Amino acid sequence: AHLYLLANQPLPTEIPEYQGTISPVLQHVLDSLTLCPSLVSDQRWNVIGWNKAACVILGDFSKMNARERNIVWAMFTESKFKQLYPDWERHAKGLLGRFRSTCGQYIEDSWLAQFIDDLKKESEEFNMWWPLHEIKSNNEVYKQLSHPAVGALEFEVSNFDISDKSGLTMIVHIPLPGTDTNEKMKLLMERTESADY
Repeated sequence: AHLYLLANQPLPTEIPEYQGTISPVLQHVLDSLTLCPSLVSDQRWNVIGWNKAACVILGDFSKMNARERNIVWAMFTESKFKQLYPDWERHAKGLLGRFRSTCGQYIEDSWLAQFIDDLKKESEEFNMWWPLHEIKSNNEVYKQLSHPAVGALEFEVSNFDISDKSGLTMIVHIPLPGTDTNEKMKLLMERTESADY
């Protein structure tokens, strides 16, 4: 800290502790967004909260380990995401740029160095694009997905910082008005409810 002050530089952000769960109140918010696939992620882009709609679209998070629930890891290592995103390369590059812009404040985090090394080994695209040092702002507003059961889904995407200083972010996908995404989400949720019984 003294060296940063001498260099007239801002102090580095404290390395976050891993938070594996969210509060019951925040989970209730997610659960009330029944047709809106919604997630809560931590500073490392680990998904630590989700609703049923998110599981219907992205997979059952309760059956994934912590690494598999990382948004960046899943995007670059899971083949289903290459099928889910019609323009996967553009979306993955944008995601990587947003990840770099947020993780830069945790450059001393040993988790980050290990995560990047592991991902370079697992993904040819990540290994090729990470050295480009591209930065993107979190301005994604629309997202189009291609679901194997119902076809094209179009969403408005909103990100909300949780105000308790935990560094958590809630990501909400709202069916785009003027499309049939709302009806398709109802159909998918009904199928899921039927399968649960």
